[in-house]
Amino acid sequence: MEIIHEFADAGISGLTAEDRPGFTEMMEEWVKQRDDFYFSQKLKTPTRQNPPNEWVRTPEAFEGVISLDQFVRAQEILAERRQKYDPERMLAELDAIYQQYGVLHASLLRSKEGLASANIYGQRFGSLDFAFQRLFHEQHDRARQLVQQRICQQVPEVLPYADFLVLDQKLALSIQPAVPVPHGYATYWPFRPDSRQVIDITLGVLLSDAKDLEILGYLAMPRSDAGEKAFRLSSSSSRIDMFGRTDLTFLQQLL
Repeated sequence: MEIIHEFADAGISGLTAEDRPGFTEMMEEWVKQRDDFYFSQKLKTPTRQNPPNEWVRTPEAFEGVISLDQFVRAQEILAERRQKYDPERMLAELDAIYQQYGVLHASLLRSKEGLASANIYGQRFGSLDFAFQRLFHEQHDRARQLVQQRICQQVPEVLPYADFLVLDQKLALSIQPAVPVPHGYATYWPFRPDSRQVIDITLGVLLSDAKDLEILGYLAMPRSDAGEKAFRLSSSSSRIDMFGRTDLTFLQQLL
């Protein structure tokens, strides 16, 4: 444990404490999971449980490594960090920036004191783009329902299974709607092909905006061809020529 702290305090990783929320959480979780006092055993006797309400606590039985004031301050700092990196709070702050400026850019996070960095959003949500998509989860859900209805008009048998669809007992399809991300004078749609072995095609759904369910088109991404990395789709992207579809009639040709 001392070696871990020494490694972190020395900054060997080149990152600050704010850039290592995962490490901080890991250490806090490790402390919570310590169960040294939950069980006890005397020689040649069965192990017995020690419920916390039966523990005998003696305040200041030993001289502390640090002072009580330092300990309390350290707990306050950890609590502040936990609150700062709370996913719901991070999304609320991201939404506030979007509502104020109408665009999404990492520099806006840096301009606001106390906000998590784009790197932290990447650790929490996969990327800043996908954190932005989380702001519109209700629109995504409605878009999935609409697309599923349209698929049912093209395919005789559609079976919902977990978070994807099985078409005619032959093809597993994952629906991935995306609202456009405003980025200066341009917009783009972020997608990440579903890498699960069970999924045959990730169907990207390009929504016109976050206010309505107008579908501009589809992106049919086969698992074998689309890769696993996330990407940004713009109007000039070559992926439109490769995977773009204006409707869902192509599904009939795949079955």
